[in-house]
Amino acid sequence: MAFSLKALPLQLRRSVGLGCYLAWVYCSLFSCGLVPVVIRLCSIERSWVYSGIGEAIAAIAVIVVYALLRGRGRGEAAQHMIGALGAGCACIGSVLVWVSHLDISWYDALTVAGGLCCGTGLSLLGILWGSRFSYCDEEHIESTVPLSFVISFVVYFVLLAVKGPLFMVVDAVLPVVSAWIVFRPRCGRNVSADGEAVGALAHVGLRKQFSHLVSLFVLYFLIWFQIALFRVASSPMTYGGRFMHYLVPFSIAAVLAIAAFLTCMRQTRFLNFTFLYRWSVPLMIIGCGLLLIDLGIPEQHSAAYAVNFIAMFGVQMCVWVVAPKYARRIGVSPFVLFGGLFAAEGLGIFLALILSLPLFDVGAPALANLTLIATGAVALVAMLVGFNPRWLFLSDAVRRFTDAEFAMSLPRLACSTCVSPCSDAGAAGNGVARSAAGGCASGTDAPAAPVSAVAHGTLAVGGLGAMGGVAIGANASGASANASGGVTAGANDAGSGVEYGVAASGGMPFGFASSSAPGSASGFAAGAASGSGSAVPLSAGEELASIFEKTAEELQLRYGLTERETQIAALLLSGRSRPFIRDELVISLNTVHAHARSIYSKCGVHSQQEFMDFVHLDSREGE
Repeated sequence: MAFSLKALPLQLRRSVGLGCYLAWVYCSLFSCGLVPVVIRLCSIERSWVYSGIGEAIAAIAVIVVYALLRGRGRGEAAQHMIGALGAGCACIGSVLVWVSHLDISWYDALTVAGGLCCGTGLSLLGILWGSRFSYCDEEHIESTVPLSFVISFVVYFVLLAVKGPLFMVVDAVLPVVSAWIVFRPRCGRNVSADGEAVGALAHVGLRKQFSHLVSLFVLYFLIWFQIALFRVASSPMTYGGRFMHYLVPFSIAAVLAIAAFLTCMRQTRFLNFTFLYRWSVPLMIIGCGLLLIDLGIPEQHSAAYAVNFIAMFGVQMCVWVVAPKYARRIGVSPFVLFGGLFAAEGLGIFLALILSLPLFDVGAPALANLTLIATGAVALVAMLVGFNPRWLFLSDAVRRFTDAEFAMSLPRLACSTCVSPCSDAGAAGNGVARSAAGGCASGTDAPAAPVSAVAHGTLAVGGLGAMGGVAIGANASGASANASGGVTAGANDAGSGVEYGVAASGGMPFGFASSSAPGSASGFAAGAASGSGSAVPLSAGEELASIFEKTAEELQLRYGLTERETQIAALLLSGRSRPFIRDELVISLNTVHAHARSIYSKCGVHSQQEFMDFVHLDSREGE
């Protein structure tokens, strides 16, 4: 049977795609694989100079193009253009850098051209992957990104064993594979085709969004300035063998960084942008100590090199985990966020190498001292702006849903037939499929399932069915809220606003019955004066959050949940993932796991879906 990438689980496909991109970055800019003949010491770092400026220019260009196309319905075409251009530049850049080392007469010109192409490809593909991950939920991001880094390290180690043109060919193919995968059917959309997220800043102008993040960009610039400066300062000057110079430090750093980051994801309470300096500054200080204390050991530079790599890997993993979640929850456009981050990274690399490489060439001993000064600058800026509340996720005991987020969260809440909100549109099996009515059907096998044929427990968003809005727990006859305690939000029927579980069955959404609306319906109509739900003082998202809170409070009285368990129970009932709960309540992932186990034990269930089903059945039995 022929291999089909589409047959792989979505998470693995995305891990392979991002892993190919990262492997290309490391092979092209952090190895000697593209250096068949050593012409000058730090030769790969010299192409990194121009890669940095190319990266910054490309990132700024993406932000400008996005600003011009914003709201014009051309976002999808622009993203395909960015992907194709990024893959082409990356491929050409790898070839040019390799060819530049074959003849010293070509070296200077091709190094400049190759570096600029590599930087452009790095920035464009990185921004595109960042926007794609901004479509996904927290659990998907936190499981996919570390796996991507593992894949990239494995590819790096395998390719370093290859010499000659084969290394260059495989390295040039990697960004093409990554770009091809990124345009495969994507996760369920949490961001529009134009890159607009939902959240507090979703409808704010680009200038306001940029000002919201300027302190983050400044710190990120300084971190990469220090990383690039330290890389040159710790580069061994007396030997250039690939084994001691690249493979050993990189291998040790990769293993330690992955292990430490996975541990931090489970233990830390603050997995947000503050993790950038909390990870990097201590390692920078250790690295400076290794450089400044001369022990007379040649391998001392390699040890400092490894420490610098650990700092760099941690910073990169933090950005790839935190930035997509931030764009998704706060509402900053992923093109603005990732464009600004890549621009800051590129400028930091460029300026650091412009300053450090001339000093390296003359053997200036002050280079190690400069790295210590740069580390102090990072620590100083972190002290001044590193506790900026703008960098944090919206934190509340149980955060209210926005109206847009209410619609986006429905796939997680639908029923046992919906497995993941990040499944391929149109793929066979469970997931999210685009319906013929222009909405979405979750948990169906047909990519064009009409709203009128949506089965029980599935989801229709924006459909053209009887109620025209959103239906959960719909019966087999259509997207209606007339059976099984279904939900219809944003209905357009006779000017009605929002109705929950209306009609004869009188069910609450998901069967969470606790009150009855005035009027003929015995269920719940949000702020309605009658069963038609014609008046809505609160948004659909706020009402839904309130329902989950009240349901959790009832569980607290009945099963003896603690206050913290009650907060977590409300979020679990809303379909939130555990990484989301960790960020929301500012507790460690281990603490979330412990409270979830306690909640399930007290209620006699074993999973989040069983917990939701249990509450549904328990409330119906009490009617």
